[in-house]
Amino acid sequence: MKKWICGILSLMLVLTSAFALADARMPVSRGALTDDADVLSNEVSSAIVEYAGDVKDETGVDMHVAVVHFLDGLDAQTYANQLFKEWELDDQAVLLLCAAGEDSFATAMGKKAENKLSKQNMDNLMYTSSDFANRIAAQEYDIGFAKYFVAFNDLINKRYDESLKLPKALSRAASDEVVADEVQPGQTTTAGSLWQQITSGVQQNSQNGQNGQNSTYMPNLWYQTMQGVQDNSSHYTDYYENHDYGDNGIGVGGWIILVILVMIIFSQSHPARKAKRNYQRRYPQRSGNGWLFGLLGLALMRILRRR
Repeated sequence: MKKWICGILSLMLVLTSAFALADARMPVSRGALTDDADVLSNEVSSAIVEYAGDVKDETGVDMHVAVVHFLDGLDAQTYANQLFKEWELDDQAVLLLCAAGEDSFATAMGKKAENKLSKQNMDNLMYTSSDFANRIAAQEYDIGFAKYFVAFNDLINKRYDESLKLPKALSRAASDEVVADEVQPGQTTTAGSLWQQITSGVQQNSQNGQNGQNSTYMPNLWYQTMQGVQDNSSHYTDYYENHDYGDNGIGVGGWIILVILVMIIFSQSHPARKAKRNYQRRYPQRSGNGWLFGLLGLALMRILRRR
């Protein structure tokens, strides 16, 4: 009886897979580019067709791009392999499939093309050698495909010892994204980029506050803290000149900051940590009050700074 049940289940799985393949909608080939999802601009579409023709003339590789909405329940690789057979592509063909509605993609190739380019290299073009995967996920299709073909062109030239050049439309689409990411005047690079994002958020919150809008960029406490840091940076000279100092050159605010720094340093010692843990075990209801004193300290610093 168990053998019969296993046999029936296996047959059902086979039939279900066959029906899935049969029911999957396959687009009709329109040549080098079939964009059924209509996500690529006319300029980039024409450039892809032009470049595919150049590649075939110089290397024999028959490049095809298919962009669909959905995969009808199939995974991307299965759909790409099935579409490769449906279009009756030859051993020199390469098919790049992209499902715009599912942010998925895959590559199918003929034997000769795979021996020359390798499946691993073609997979790397989608994930690591270019920014294709990220741009498709961000729905930046023109940039994504342009980035892909920049990397593909490098691979083709290396494997076939050619010097093919991309059409200007593809080069321009790829470089436009780079220009957008370039550092603008007055901004810092790499290490300073995070600070730039934080301070830009603070400035945005400040403007929203002036306009009577609610601040949603970051929590109020974080905003207030960063606003205080920014104020101290931009008004440091005024702060230094307008405060009264004692004989040792340190003002009241300076002493408070110095005490806080000393407390932070010594709180990291082993006895201090041990005492803190003992206190929290004995008085668990009071252990959450530390943040309140931190806020009071920040408020006191701001009051003293303004005087």
